[in-house]
Amino acid sequence: MGLQGARTAAARKQPEGSSELIAVMKSFRGAFFGLGAFSGVSNVLMLTAPLFMLEIYDRVLPSHSMATLVVLALLAAALFVVQGLVDWTRGRMLVRIAGALDETISGRVYDILVRLSLRRGGANGNGLEPVRSMESIRSFLSGLGPT
Repeated sequence: MGLQGARTAAARKQPEGSSELIAVMKSFRGAFFGLGAFSGVSNVLMLTAPLFMLEIYDRVLPSHSMATLVVLALLAAALFVVQGLVDWTRGRMLVRIAGALDETISGRVYDILVRLSLRRGGANGNGLEPVRSMESIRSFLSGLGPT
């Protein structure tokens, strides 16, 4: 059995909803890459404070240069503002991705919920489990989890 046969066999073993979820997640691939880029920039900007202190101890204290201190402080302040803007933008992106994902999947989850309760006859109290799972995913994506 070749690689193509293994993929076909794996696709047959997956439940129907799983392939739909994979397709939806693939449609958000560009947004996730953008989110990763913003996270990478934010992580690099988190080095501002340690590098600022390193430069203070390395350049300002030995030379007693106030001009160097002022320039370094202004540069650090500007980088902190940029970090704040990047984090704010990333947070907005997370909220939009979570909302779009919720909008894309919610109809299907509701359909599954209705069919599940009809199959079970409504006797089991876990009929809202798919909705709770979707809410957990949306909350995770729009919160600090991906950060």
